[in-house]
Amino acid sequence: MKMLGRRLLSWLAVSLWFAVLGATLVAAVGLANAADPRGRDFGYQAPDVAEWFGSLRQPDAPAVSCCGEPDAYEADRVDGCRPSDGADCALVAIITDTRPDEPRRRPHVDVGTRVPIPERKIRRRPSANPTDHSIVFAKFHEFGHMVYCWEPATGI
Repeated sequence: MKMLGRRLLSWLAVSLWFAVLGATLVAAVGLANAADPRGRDFGYQAPDVAEWFGSLRQPDAPAVSCCGEPDAYEADRVDGCRPSDGADCALVAIITDTRPDEPRRRPHVDVGTRVPIPERKIRRRPSANPTDHSIVFAKFHEFGHMVYCWEPATGI
């Protein structure tokens, strides 16, 4: 009986040690994330930008998100379409985003890059845009790009 009591006490001590270690690790990870200056810095002053990004839907597929910060590029200049921009081009968004790419975990796209926007990707009833910038949501890769949506700074 004495041996069972010692084993139980030993087991409780080890269990308590693991519980304290686990709680310490969880707290440390939480503090590290809270202290990360990139955690929620989207380069804007509005605290609800992440929520706004998450609420945007593709106009031609309302159940699908426009995606998020890694796909968002400021495009405050607009140009007309050229024949080389494609038959479905409605306007050309011109990248004006000078914010660093690394914190946003996105590929670099040069300022001045022309991005043809198809009519079906223009959000005609935009929500209140807390960034004060027109935003093109697109995936850029070595073969070109795929536009998810274009959100104007103000309504169209």
